[in-house]
Amino acid sequence: MRIRLLLALLVLPLWATAQAPVIEQLREDFQSQGLAGPLSHQTLANIPASLLQHWLTQTPLQRFAITGFSQRGGRFAARVRVHFANGQLNYLRLEGATNSKGSYQLGDWYDYAAGVHLTALVALADWLESGHGKAFLQALQKQPEASGTLRRLSQGQPAARALWLIQCAGRPCQDAALAAQPVDHEPALWQMTRAIQGGALKPFKKVFVQLQQVLGADAYLPALAGQQALQYHQCHWLAPWLARQRLKFPGVRVLADATLQCSLAGKQPWSRQQPLLEALHRQFPNVDLAEQIRRFYRQQQLTPSTSLAQWLKEH
Repeated sequence: MRIRLLLALLVLPLWATAQAPVIEQLREDFQSQGLAGPLSHQTLANIPASLLQHWLTQTPLQRFAITGFSQRGGRFAARVRVHFANGQLNYLRLEGATNSKGSYQLGDWYDYAAGVHLTALVALADWLESGHGKAFLQALQKQPEASGTLRRLSQGQPAARALWLIQCAGRPCQDAALAAQPVDHEPALWQMTRAIQGGALKPFKKVFVQLQQVLGADAYLPALAGQQALQYHQCHWLAPWLARQRLKFPGVRVLADATLQCSLAGKQPWSRQQPLLEALHRQFPNVDLAEQIRRFYRQQQLTPSTSLAQWLKEH
């Protein structure tokens, strides 16, 4: 059962030493235990088990990067990019304080993919035990595609709808869960997904700028946008924007790959494709770019343009 209520605190070993700076403790915890490491420092109860299961077991952590850190007095905040074994990517914001021994305690944890705070889920615990809450959880488990029912049972609570989005991540019901998320919301990755689905550059750029303001200039963010544009067949309008983003991070392979694939899928004119191909050919001399392009067209069962076909013959 993916959705149920956890009524006890996590009992996990602490690995960070009291003497190490907080940022080093975080690195050690992520490195040695994955997401379970930092979560072992939380002091909150009544955490919905589905979220923990999603974080800790369904998507094992493959690697991470602390992309931002600040500390003032005993308080700290950290921004972390996490990469999962299934290829998914997320950003987290961790906030907390140090105790008298120098070890840290988490006061909150914000998941940018679902747009939900750990404290919000804790605050939802009593409602989840109510009649409406139990009915919502039952429907979420048995009928996650029943969007009308879940909208009604969630009673407009953002944290409940975030659970719906978590439950449906990567499943056919994801689009319905995305559409149910509140319009007035702090920056979250699902907003970018919904903007890409909308198919218009201006609202997408507004959401992207808001995300970049809180996540920083990170090449993986536009790369994620490119991957989603491929998924939702929106490269015809996003590819030129993505090509400009690539210029800001010219040596980052994941962004280069997303830019190339979006250019091909979006059927960009040769006047745009050729400069991109020549630039990538120079920047990544050890990559068989021509074979990568041929493989893309085979997978998509498409035929390259005459100009691109000639370029492939020459390379």
